[in-house]
Amino acid sequence: GPDGAIWVANAGANALQSVDPETGEISVVAVFDPLPGVFPNPDFDGQLLTDPVPTAVTIGADGETYVSLLSGAPSYPAAPRSSRWRLMARSATTPPV
Repeated sequence: GPDGAIWVANAGANALQSVDPETGEISVVAVFDPLPGVFPNPDFDGQLLTDPVPTAVTIGADGETYVSLLSGAPSYPAAPRSSRWRLMARSATTPPV
């Protein structure tokens, strides 16, 4: 990451985390909110939401941090399958780019 730490897309936690390479300390950089889904989700009180499932993180040539999300149901054609998000701050993301 831009802070010198190793940034990790943690799919199980739906979060972006940083690992201090010297101490091994793990910190949360961002937690991703649920995304619109196509099926009622019992984890979200039956709402039409799905987990974001972050799978990769990179720093772009523009210096911005980008996180890919692999959400949705690949067996259902109407479900969103993946997206890429630009991290704006430690507590917010912009819409897919």
